[in-house]
Amino acid sequence: MITWILLGGALSGAGVLMFVLILAPPAIQPAAALAELDSQRDERRLRQEARRLNPRERALPDWLDALGYRAAALLRRTGIDLGALNSDLSVLGRSLERHLVASLLLGLLGFGAPLLVTALGALAGRPMGSLPLLACLVLGAAIAALPTARLRSRAAQARRDFRHVVGSFLDLVSMSL
Repeated sequence: MITWILLGGALSGAGVLMFVLILAPPAIQPAAALAELDSQRDERRLRQEARRLNPRERALPDWLDALGYRAAALLRRTGIDLGALNSDLSVLGRSLERHLVASLLLGLLGFGAPLLVTALGALAGRPMGSLPLLACLVLGAAIAALPTARLRSRAAQARRDFRHVVGSFLDLVSMSL
């Protein structure tokens, strides 16, 4: 019951925010609008480069590509060090944007699963209380971290394989000399 009250309050708050934004839209500053146009142009150029460099990556819908590029831009602006993640991605020939899209979508799926179970329980007449909110947060964060953990293990395996191949090649060269 409390989950439905919280959900209703969130939807009501979103409706009030939309109403306020419709009545008094924010003023658009020309410099900010030009900067947005610049970032959109750069985003299009990045998309073309990513498709050129990674032709075997499947084409995603434009809204998913836009979500990935905006998430990557936001992550870069925060100043978080992405060196290790970028190096793992480059070892496997993947882009940061696609990785972030996968993480975000899986995180949303993990966040929504307990809500779905709670809704089904409420429909069946067995309310679960406020535990699903904590489960949403924990499960969403855990499942969002899965693509990164999988990426790290695959990159470590690829590096091990590369070291083995280079070591074998150097052994052959030294025996030939």
